[in-house]
Amino acid sequence: MSAGSETEPTVSPTAWVTLLTLGGLILAGWGALYAALPPGLPSASALWAAICSPVPHPLDWAEGYATALTVWLPMVPAMMLPSAIPMALAFAARIERQGSTIKPMLLIASYLGVWLAAASVFALVQTAGSLVLARLNLPATALGILGGFAIGLAGLWQFAPLKRLSLAVCRHNFTDTPNNPGFWQTIEIGAGQGVACILCCWVMMLAAAAAGAMSLVWMAVLAAVMTAEKMIGQRATTALGLVLTALGTMIAVGAVGTDTLMAYWRS
Repeated sequence: MSAGSETEPTVSPTAWVTLLTLGGLILAGWGALYAALPPGLPSASALWAAICSPVPHPLDWAEGYATALTVWLPMVPAMMLPSAIPMALAFAARIERQGSTIKPMLLIASYLGVWLAAASVFALVQTAGSLVLARLNLPATALGILGGFAIGLAGLWQFAPLKRLSLAVCRHNFTDTPNNPGFWQTIEIGAGQGVACILCCWVMMLAAAAAGAMSLVWMAVLAAVMTAEKMIGQRATTALGLVLTALGTMIAVGAVGTDTLMAYWRS
């Protein structure tokens, strides 16, 4: 057989439309984030400062919640859709083989709907936490310890059985999807994927908010990490858990100060 007659792998029209639509939504999300946040500098010192800085305290509930929503809502397409690309393409391939008229973007719409609802709750939690911290007027050391604890908790969550189960659902290849799924079946599948993804990532997202990591640099790092985790699987989850646990410990210890800890143990 000649080289010219060999069959080359092709990307289906459905897959192309899915990729282009997802790409547009992701870019729109990052554009909205860029407008809502001061752009972070791509340097190690800027990233470390973003992780260690406490969340600014809003003046009141309405202002704080509105400000948080302007960040959390565009975070959904910007950070979560990149990790959903393999899921969308697998679903597109499945329904195209079956000749289904259902479009993959219906799946993504229900997935996004679940995440947008969760983002609204995350924004509420962040606003409430910021107001409580403002009333407590804690010293910087205490805020650093709380931030380190939040990140360490996100690391420990990586080893939880529910986290592992949720990741397996997120990496669904749709081999057991009903043939020619209907409208409501597709909505249910997308919503289920969204819930599983939230169970995978909710501790990490809240840890980022608690640690004050509302910078474009940190968001890009989180988006890359979550996408890699879904593509690689459990090995990436274990490595991420170890890194986050170590990072949280370093932040907490750094807030207290090694000299203070050494003096305490010597006493």
